[in-house]
Amino acid sequence: MEIYYTSQVSARAGNVAAWSKAPGFPPLLAVGLSPNAVGIYTEEGRPLDPNKEGLVINVRQTEARCLAWHPLLPLLAVGWKDGAVSFWSYEERKLEEDSKTHRTNITAMAWSAAGDRLVSADDNGKVSIWKTDRLLRPIHVVSYEEQPGCKVRIVTLGPTEAMPETGSASTTVYYGVSVEGRTILKWANDQGYQGLVMDMGEEVTGLIYYAEKEQLVVVGASCSLYLLGKSADEGDGWVSLSKMKFATGTGEAAGSLNVVWAGDHTLASASEKDDVVRMYNFDTEDNYVLQVEPGEGGNVTR
Repeated sequence: MEIYYTSQVSARAGNVAAWSKAPGFPPLLAVGLSPNAVGIYTEEGRPLDPNKEGLVINVRQTEARCLAWHPLLPLLAVGWKDGAVSFWSYEERKLEEDSKTHRTNITAMAWSAAGDRLVSADDNGKVSIWKTDRLLRPIHVVSYEEQPGCKVRIVTLGPTEAMPETGSASTTVYYGVSVEGRTILKWANDQGYQGLVMDMGEEVTGLIYYAEKEQLVVVGASCSLYLLGKSADEGDGWVSLSKMKFATGTGEAAGSLNVVWAGDHTLASASEKDDVVRMYNFDTEDNYVLQVEPGEGGNVTR
């Protein structure tokens, strides 16, 4: 029998939260707390430190805007409104920070699958790639800056590939640059190279790397889902392989649409305007709909 817990956060919760799924460690939930903290909670919903709900504190009195747990370790990356990037370790209960790389609101953060790289983006169109040292401190690797007025709000990590000529490995990052009501997708790596993926012609609200197929899943503001892949002809770049429409609709529903991996080749989508979770399997092309029963939380959020 499965048991679910409901707990009230006593502090004023912000708009960001993230689960730790590190294998071999207890599940942990991080929640942004206003005005300048992050609370860490157990799977029963209790504060990790009963005497201090806001366990991670920003001494500059600024709000947490992005949270991202390391995939293999209980290490939390926090992006703050003032541009600082912090790493908090569950084992050490210690905070390490870089406040020089970004100077404005952090808009997106994501770890690579192996946890050896982190990517962050801010409101000035700056994208940065990080690694950790042996003490789990954030080490800045490289940054890319877009033109003034551009914003980067979506990022995802791609593959890590060996580079025989240098004897090292290179990790690829994909991100969307918002320009005049549309999003231009780009790639960059931690070796100082970047390039164009595709001008999507509309705002992009979601970007996911499809590792099994080495493709990109792109969610548009029109509630369209695009599958992008590299052209079979070398040098031709990326092409659109398929396009489908979410049943959610557009407008407010599109703005609240959340799309995540639910399993191998299977994508789950939900909107605050819906009372269902829709599943799509890219491998078999099967569709599923999971109904949220009345009294179980109402409409779907995150």
